[in-house]
Amino acid sequence: EEELEEYFSVYGKLVECHIPVDDQKRNKGFAFVQYASAVDALEARKQLDTVDFQGRLLHILPARPVPASAQSGGDEHLT
Repeated sequence: EEELEEYFSVYGKLVECHIPVDDQKRNKGFAFVQYASAVDALEARKQLDTVDFQGRLLHILPARPVPASAQSGGDEHLT
């Protein structure tokens, strides 16, 4: 995560950088990067989409809105 955070932070202040892992602690092949500024996020997408990072092709997609059921604030986040 540190290397990815460093790579993306060139374009602005990051709020979060997260690489999900499976039960065996292997990365799932994607990451979430959140910028403090939408303008910085758009610039990073423009500059880094389809660029090679550590031998992997980056494909940057904007976040999707959270489904309404997840926004209710209930216990659905508990496992």
